[in-house]
Amino acid sequence: MALCQQIINGSVLDSESGDPLPYATVAYKGYPYGTVSNSEGEFQLQLPDWLRESTLVVSFMGYESREYVAGSIEGYLEVRLSKRIITLEEVQIKPLSPEQYLRLAIRKIPGNYSTIPFETKAYYREKFTENGDFVSLNEGVFRSYFTPQGDTNENEHQLMLYRTADELEDFQFMDRWITKRKENAIEKAEKKEAKYEKKKKKYERNGKEFTDTLDLSDLEEWDFDLTEEIREGFGGPEQILDMDITRQTDDALDTTKFKKFRYTFGNPVVYQGIELLTIN
Repeated sequence: MALCQQIINGSVLDSESGDPLPYATVAYKGYPYGTVSNSEGEFQLQLPDWLRESTLVVSFMGYESREYVAGSIEGYLEVRLSKRIITLEEVQIKPLSPEQYLRLAIRKIPGNYSTIPFETKAYYREKFTENGDFVSLNEGVFRSYFTPQGDTNENEHQLMLYRTADELEDFQFMDRWITKRKENAIEKAEKKEAKYEKKKKKYERNGKEFTDTLDLSDLEEWDFDLTEEIREGFGGPEQILDMDITRQTDDALDTTKFKKFRYTFGNPVVYQGIELLTIN
């Protein structure tokens, strides 16, 4: 037995101006069958026998929809849709302070971060220049395992490859910083030693036994390991990995300490075509 199929041809127009409404939706209610009008508002849709009792719905954003019994449509169907007037309730827009934006962002952290563990592999590159001259290039490859948001276990990072500068004194500003730190340490040691000698002589004049010892172990700052002590605050992939604010919250992002800081709006930035708010 052959099944007959009717073809519905028509157009969708604005009821007032008569202008065509392109890309209007023409579909059978409750069924995944339909089409859209072309740029001239015209459409063509097959009507199988088993859908003759269904309802054909023609809709367009901002307009009232029209419905027809699919099997009763004969000839060319011209659909004229009327604009829909929507009355909106009054909305008061009040500017938020930087602190309010920060509170909203912090509140969203649990929902914005993964609740399942995941693993990443990343390439790290850091270039240092001073006064326009190249000084150093650090590179690294590391694998990271991130625990779910809210998990008390720490994230784990495996450094697979890392090449870094050997002599931080190559930086003029770092060399000056190191020299100044050594001078301060030596000055502290000399003051402590002078105080010790003064006290010792006072005891000797009074005929008392002097049992104090001079301890300079905590002042030997001039004898430190560049590769360990300085690098802790001098870049490296660990600096990037430690910037996870969801686990190591900075005081400036601690809502209980907001009164200790002054927050201001910075210049907006664009990321992936979206303008973002910045807070200083």
